[in-house]
Amino acid sequence: MSARIAFAKSWLFESPLNIGFAEHFEAILFDIDDWIDAGFKPISLGGGYFKIVGETKLYYFHRNLKNEIDISVELEKTPQNVTVRLLGKDPQYKGKLPYASDLYAKILDDNRTIRILSDDQLSEEGFKLWERLFNMGYFIGIYNRLSLSGHPWIEITSKEQMKKYFGTSPRQFFKTHQFVAANRKNFVECRSNFHTQRLYEKAGYDLSF
Repeated sequence: MSARIAFAKSWLFESPLNIGFAEHFEAILFDIDDWIDAGFKPISLGGGYFKIVGETKLYYFHRNLKNEIDISVELEKTPQNVTVRLLGKDPQYKGKLPYASDLYAKILDDNRTIRILSDDQLSEEGFKLWERLFNMGYFIGIYNRLSLSGHPWIEITSKEQMKKYFGTSPRQFFKTHQFVAANRKNFVECRSNFHTQRLYEKAGYDLSF
């Protein structure tokens, strides 16, 4: 696969719409049980967190002291990241630990770079997720997914800067832009991919796919 196609598949292809936290929960739970029934053994990440690894998909989830799954996420593998497809939480634990940011932190600590839901349905609750990840010390970037190079690439350096992009209504902004989160090492590699793609664009290469 060429670098151009790998970049496009990882960062520019359409991101799913967030149709609700609770609405996804039962669907992901069904899929996780289905994978376990098929012989896929969940891998423990410690602290009640687990993952299931397939060829094209990943599932990360948390089991509470009752051995119940209370939060889970389905991700799609791409050449340069894992993209969130579904995220759900048991409605009875809404507003309680663990938060989505705790689950994403486990994924980032598992050496993954995440393209997370950041679409035109993003709410104030979604902003708190990004704020928590930033406070935890993870690196956050924003890019224009309608640009063939993702340009401009913006690295978040403060919560005030992050709030500027949310504004009073984030919906219009997130029709065109996406967030990416990573640990320091993976963030440097991710940023390099965007810079290389931008150099190709400025040199006049055809980046269409």
